[in-house]
Amino acid sequence: MADVTRVLKTKKLRGDKGGDVAKLFAKHFKLAQHVDYLKRTKVGAAVGTPGRLGKLLKETGMSNKVPLNADLT
Repeated sequence: MADVTRVLKTKKLRGDKGGDVAKLFAKHFKLAQHVDYLKRTKVGAAVGTPGRLGKLLKETGMSNKVPLNADLT
């Protein structure tokens, strides 16, 4: 996933609107911390595990606002 995150950080892929590339993995952060981060940060793309992304979509209602990449390995 580090490679995916690195590629997404290039401005060429995110366009002029920019935004952060959010790394949303449960290993180091609580769900509430990620929810808070997503509410206060402009996110251009998000990378994470399917379970974490699903929980965040349910908590924040951001399903149509951010391109997502799920780690299915």
